[in-house]
Parts: sequence; structure tokens; C-alpha cells
Amino acid sequence: MSKIFISYRREDSPDTTGRIYDRLVQQFERTAVFKDVDSIPLGINFRKHLDEQVAKCDVFLAIIGPDWMGSKAGEGTSRLDDPRDFVRIEIESALKRQIPMIPVLVRGATIPDPERLPSSLQELSDRNGIVVRHDPDFHRDMDRLIEHLRVQIEEKLEQAPFPDSHQKTSDASARTQEIHSEVEPPEQERIDTVVPSSKTAPPQRLVEPIEEALATSKGTNQKPTDHSSSYLFGVIGLVVLIGGVAAFMILQPTSRSVEPIRYEPPRVVEKTEERLPQVTSPPAPPRPSEPTVAPKQREKPVEKRIETSRSSVPTPEMVRISTGSFMMGEPESKLEVPIHKVQFTKPFAIARYETTFEEYDSFARATGRPLPEDSGWGRVSRPVINVSLEDANAYAQWLSQQTGNRYRLPTEAEWEYAARSGGKNEWWAGTPAMAQLKKYAVYAADRTEPVGSKKPNGLGLYDMSGNVHEWVEDCWHENYTGAPTDGSAWLEVNGGDCGRRVIRGGSWNDLLPAYLRASSRYKYASVNLNDFGLGFRLVQDLP
Repeated sequence: MSKIFISYRREDSPDTTGRIYDRLVQQFERTAVFKDVDSIPLGINFRKHLDEQVAKCDVFLAIIGPDWMGSKAGEGTSRLDDPRDFVRIEIESALKRQIPMIPVLVRGATIPDPERLPSSLQELSDRNGIVVRHDPDFHRDMDRLIEHLRVQIEEKLEQAPFPDSHQKTSDASARTQEIHSEVEPPEQERIDTVVPSSKTAPPQRLVEPIEEALATSKGTNQKPTDHSSSYLFGVIGLVVLIGGVAAFMILQPTSRSVEPIRYEPPRVVEKTEERLPQVTSPPAPPRPSEPTVAPKQREKPVEKRIETSRSSVPTPEMVRISTGSFMMGEPESKLEVPIHKVQFTKPFAIARYETTFEEYDSFARATGRPLPEDSGWGRVSRPVINVSLEDANAYAQWLSQQTGNRYRLPTEAEWEYAARSGGKNEWWAGTPAMAQLKKYAVYAADRTEPVGSKKPNGLGLYDMSGNVHEWVEDCWHENYTGAPTDGSAWLEVNGGDCGRRVIRGGSWNDLLPAYLRASSRYKYASVNLNDFGLGFRLVQDLP
């Protein structure tokens, strides 16, 4: 049974940990979630006992609240400095065993500074974590955590060895080879030629000869003496038979039955499989077409790049999006229905890249605003992070004044239409295939990457999936009932909550591809908050 180990400090987050535990046991069996160490028997080495419990788990959750360091009153030190601290022992054991560890940040806590941790725990600061907030966001955050745990446990099970079955197969294979080598020496050459094609053979074809061979072996070994009396007669009969066959072959020299058996159909199949990849390469158009794709000349909804103004401030590179229509939403989520048609009657332009630190910092310095934190990852061409909705709108207004063009945040409909490469049926921006997503999106990473590091979608737009979540103009609605059909922003009408806005696109710290879907929409807690996974890009109104 796969186990989830929950490590927490009772003086720090007992209530939140209890809620997390309750949600986990609803999704997984109660025996699959380990939380408390009260069951340590008296007289037992507790360090050894905790190490044994951690060793049984597949995923380790470190619940970190604001008092997780466990400061000792009057001493100015942390409880983690004590080698006998239970939390320290648990985390050291998990790190030593390379068990997947997820920091779960609760009650506004942040990942601890490695310099404040003992050297044996400093690796914890590099682990990708998740924030679990209070209501009304608790269950949404837990849904994300549970989904990640389910995927990680399934991957663990798929990768786990099956000692019993493997041992039986290997033992049986060895015994089969012995039987073939001892009982059927003339067949050895034929067996060797078939071995290469066994890579593609289904498991059943391996099991059947094993069972037959074992049965043959068993039968041969059971009565070795019963046949000894007839051995001489067998030899005499064999000599007679060989003489008859020799005479027959002299009369019909081409009628050997051994050669047709060795026509080796497996080798023919194997060669065919080797040639299959080469069959598609002779029509060498793919090679010339690959360099053709890179210049982004297949962008149907895009008319051309918008010329930027001659202002001295850095301006985003804009891509013109033609008029058109698409079906907005997906049936997989209750937040994305009903699916509805959106018709754009006017073209607009959208930034090819997410707004960078270089672009935003020029605005901040010019207006005396504080520069947003970059989390130590670097600035310049990385997407700006730690900006609120008000920050994004202020930048758009300032850029409009500097250039004479009207910049603003995109509407939800504009954003999704552009992300889907002009309304195409793309699950993620640029591709419908999960196997290709890593080529298009920055996700499940430890930080942002410079904009444009991955491949663009069909409109030449980068990072529409992943890198950072992006603010859009719309207020939050629980679904699309009553949503505009002209691509305009959906604000207070029909119960819109403008204190909470929509964010789109997924982020570098999203662990699952589902969070990066082109249609996925999320409610951000407040327009006044910022986050290290949240940025924006602009659109420009065109005449």
C-alpha cells in the first residue's frame, strides 16, 4: 500500500494539518496516510522508529506554518537545531532516502531560508511546494495537492519492480535455456536468431514456452531410470531411421524439411520495423519544412507584427490578431461551461511575450514605484512577477501615455482565442498533445525562465501556457452563464466579483499539465495581492 507521511509541528499547525489529513483519507485509504507518532512504543529507540516509518512512505508532506521553526523561548534558537527534534529527524530521514518531499505552506508561511536551517535540512528549501490557504480556497488548494499526489503515487507504482513475477520469469527463463541447451542442441542456432525479435513479443509468448519447458523438465527428471532399459532399443531404432532418411534424401536431395523451418519470419518482421521510421523519411519534405516552421509563416489569424512607436521606453512586441470566432470553454470543468460562441468583429493586437522585468522596471523607475521582487532569479528578460492587478493596469496606462497607443489587459475571451492559436482545438497553447507540452510550456520547474524560452503557439505567441499566470481584465464569475459573446470584458454584470479577478495560463510552479490548459481559468484571492507565479501581458486596441 502506498503511504503518505505527514510531518508537522503541533505547536504550529495542528488544526490545518487535521483538515488536510481528513481530506487525504477521503481520497486515499486511512491506512495509506500516516500523521501522528503517538504510537511509538515505550522503551523503543524513537529515532529508529521514526526512520522506519518514513522509509515506508512514497510521498512526504512537510506542513510548514509560521511557527514551524519552533523558536525556543528566551534562547533565540530554533527547535530544529536540536538533533533530537522529531520534525528534524523525519525530514532528515526523508531527504536521506530521496523520498519525494512536498513543502505544504499554511497560514501564510513561506519556504524557510536555507541559512536558517541546519545543514542536513537545507535541501528542503529547494523543494517545489504548494500553498494551502484558509476557506474559501482550502478545498481548491487541496484538490490540486490531491491530484498531484495521485499522479505521483501512480508513477511510483508503475516504476516499482515486481520482484515475485520478475524472479519467476528470470528463473524460468534460465531453466528454459538449460532445457533447450541440454535437450535440443540442434535447435540452439535457431533460438539465437529469434532472440533479437523477442523485444517486441508479447509477454504471453514468453510464458507459454516456459511452462512447457518446465513440464518437460519435470517429466524428464521424474523418471530417469524408467527409460534406461529401452535406451539401447532407441539407439538401434535411431540408426535405422537415419539410414532410411539418408536413402530418401539421396533420391530427393532438395526435400530437406529443416531449411524451410529456418526462414526466420521474426527477422523479417524485425527488419520491417527498422525500416518503418525510414519509410517516412524518403519524402524528404519534412526536412526542408522544419526550418520553414521556425520563422512562424503559418500564422493564419496573424496579419503582421505591429510596428512599435518611436518612444524611448521599451515597448512590447505586438502581434495583430484578425477578426474571427471560436467556441469558448470546455466541458471538463464546471467553471468553463456553458461552451459558447464568441465573435470578434474588430482586430486587436496582443504581446508576443509576457511583460518582462526590463519593460516594467522602466515604468517603475519613471514613476517612483518600488521595483517588484524577482525572488533572486534575475530580471531583464524574465517575466515580471509579484505584481498586483493595480500594478498591471498602472503600467498599461503609463505605456499608453508614453506611446500614444492604447494598451490594456486582455479580456478572458481575447486571451483564450489567442492562446488557442486563433480558436483552434488546442488543449494547451501550441499543442493538443501532452507529450509535446514540455516543448511549449515552463511548468513543474523551480523558477521562471526568460520569456520565449519555449516554442510559440500557432500565432507566434510564447508562454501562453506556463511560466507565469497572467492577469486578465474580467471579474470573477463561477461559470459562463450569461457571458458576453463579442469578446468584451465581463465585469459586474450577472454577479461578477470584481474584488477577485481571473488569472489564466498556468505557472512555472504548477505540477500538473491540467492546470496549463488553454481554457483553464482561476480566481485570484484579491486584486491587491501579488505572487511569484503571477505576471501579465498586454493587448493593444487597433483602429
